[in-house]
Amino acid sequence: MSNPELTPVQPQNTQKVAFVIDGVIVEVLSTDERLAAIFLSEPEIIDVSSAAVPAGQLIGYTYDKATGTLQAPTIQIASAVNPDNA
Repeated sequence: MSNPELTPVQPQNTQKVAFVIDGVIVEVLSTDERLAAIFLSEPEIIDVSSAAVPAGQLIGYTYDKATGTLQAPTIQIASAVNPDNA
């Protein structure tokens, strides 16, 4: 029994983003439109390897550049009785 050669499935809306350091392209990333838009919006990129919270749970946190700290988002609970009081 032989294994057929597998071709990776590419998303239909793949974007290619080039990373440039000192005027030289050092890497090209093929990604979906959402992640490409994030990279191209010139975000601040920080290392969260040693964060106390697992990386997948950091979405929504804020980052204080002056102190280098992360802050959990505050949760606002809307009133179920009167939504105008939220």
